[in-house]
Amino acid sequence: MLRKYINKPVARFVPVLGVVAAYMLIGSAMARSTSEDGSRLAARYCVDCHDIASGKASLKAVEGAPSFEAIANDPAKSTESHLVGVLNGGTHSLMSIRAGGYLDSGQVHALIDYIQKQKK
Repeated sequence: MLRKYINKPVARFVPVLGVVAAYMLIGSAMARSTSEDGSRLAARYCVDCHDIASGKASLKAVEGAPSFEAIANDPAKSTESHLVGVLNGGTHSLMSIRAGGYLDSGQVHALIDYIQKQKK
């Protein structure tokens, strides 16, 4: 019904704008939950070796495994590129096996967001 009032080139973009708006809403919802998801992932996969919450020591932490707070406060270790490399294997291949394979991109970025929020 509205199409007769809108010229044809503009009418072609109306569905595209709807899709873009949907992605923006989904993206903002995902961004809000990233750190919370990272917290859950850390509690499931990381707590056996790392202190995962600022100021809270884990009895399970492995000697030599840095706390998430220490990682977040180390400029060399807290970069996204470094953390992606670490979480995608390397020293964390055992963690990947516990997770049933490597973490997907969303899980990796949720953990990175959570780790970076531990900075003091």
